Amino acid sequence: MTANNGQCFELAPLPNGGVAVRDSKNIARGHLCFTADEWEAFKGGIAKGGPLILARR
Repeated sequence: MTANNGQCFELAPLPNGGVAVRDSKNIARGHLCFTADEWEAFKGGIAKGGPLILARR
């Protein structure tokens, strides 16, 4: 996935139906894993026009 501003990420399907997500420009930082339910909730929120707020932990 990519945006016009160069902020790109990669998705990989997981055997349990979830996804792994990583920064395509900084793969050494690792990845985040989401369950299928978490990923569907994220996509649903975006589809509804919800705010896209990403925080670092």
